[in-house]
Amino acid sequence: MRPNILYLSLDAFRHDRCFGKIKTSKTPGIDSLIKKGIWFNQAITCSDSTPISFASTFTGVYPFESSITKGVSYEMNYNLKDYLTILRENGYHSYATIPNPYFISAFTKLFENQDMLYSIFEDRLYNGLGEKIIKKLASKSLVEPWIYFVHLMDTHKPIHYPVDFDGEEYGKDDYDRLISSVDTWITKFLQSINLENTIVVLTSDHGDYLGIIERKGKRISFEYKSLAKPFLNVSKTLHKLPRPIRIFRIKVALILKNIMTIIRLKKMGIKLSHYEKRAIMKTRSNQDRFLFDELFRVPLILSGYKIPQNLIINQQVRNVDIFPTLLDLIGISSLNNSIHGTIMSPLLKGEKMEEEPAYMESGVFLADKPYAAMGIRTPKYKYFRGVHSSNKIHLYDLTNDPLEQINIAREKPDVVNQMEKILMGIRKKTAIIQEEKLKEDEDKEVEEELRKLGYI
Repeated sequence: MRPNILYLSLDAFRHDRCFGKIKTSKTPGIDSLIKKGIWFNQAITCSDSTPISFASTFTGVYPFESSITKGVSYEMNYNLKDYLTILRENGYHSYATIPNPYFISAFTKLFENQDMLYSIFEDRLYNGLGEKIIKKLASKSLVEPWIYFVHLMDTHKPIHYPVDFDGEEYGKDDYDRLISSVDTWITKFLQSINLENTIVVLTSDHGDYLGIIERKGKRISFEYKSLAKPFLNVSKTLHKLPRPIRIFRIKVALILKNIMTIIRLKKMGIKLSHYEKRAIMKTRSNQDRFLFDELFRVPLILSGYKIPQNLIINQQVRNVDIFPTLLDLIGISSLNNSIHGTIMSPLLKGEKMEEEPAYMESGVFLADKPYAAMGIRTPKYKYFRGVHSSNKIHLYDLTNDPLEQINIAREKPDVVNQMEKILMGIRKKTAIIQEEKLKEDEDKEVEEELRKLGYI
């Protein structure tokens, strides 16, 4: 019998709040998964938008092929064969528990249970959703072998958690206390399965900006937790209104939040770094569409069946690599269509692999005509620019500037040129990294693209 797969996806879950020095939450469940499995320290998602990220994860293909623009949102390209279908063709049953907005519920066709949807505004782990998931895991309604995909909104802003966790012992700030509350349910999920016959994946669709800074060992939050519940209640009431009205409401709310923040900062006499400014003043809904690590570096844990224990992998991997690796672990041939993802199994054996560049692309949020951005991340550099030449070029040295505060594009034109070639190669599905391997016509095309951007 092949192993079951429990795929836990926590919306907008930050990489640095799952593992590492910044994390102060109390997470015995997550910690046990890492101890009994693998922590991927540089896992990069391909989009800051949930449906785009899902589409790429389920197909192993980057957004420019896996997603189709549908109005102001996206739909998965169902002309591509997805991994859920491959699993079902090999005897698996596919189940899900996912929120109900149209851009996520579109994925219901990939799963077979009728009770998969829950309210994005009302249902959280602590008020019934957690018990529903435990009941499903403990029941015989999941026919083995199964894959159970669970996407949770508890970690998505606005920050809201049970009052029982509002204490320093659960974290130095509201976000970490929220993670502590979520972890209690992860622990219960793990108690409901046989880890020896189950592969557990814990990851996120994307990250988020956190309005939290630290001064003299104390964390100061600008997330205004007291407004979280009223915001959810208003959202529940207004979400069926025409989109322009909803967008106007959100924009007004963000403007008011920023005004409150500016006044508060002035009173406190706090001077912010570039990193802190975007953490406090930016949201994923901003039109500038920047592709910083706060949004694209996500947690990734594999644990359970055939997974080595207590292993930390620092090599860069991507969300499009997850399912190719899962299928390899359980002995199923991968997709026939050309994919961008690779099998990470050599890393699981302690072997080295060539680090592939990670492609990234922004989604659509508040603006009907956003400044769409695309770019790549290598272990050394982050490079991104506007898809339609709308944004200036960004280049960051991740080794010397991990917080991406200093744009060195003007100082490093040779690196910009190299990164642009990699980007264009990926868009063409060639993913050629070495400059000398590029054909002459590709060199000319890249040079012309940079000239259009006003860079050469």
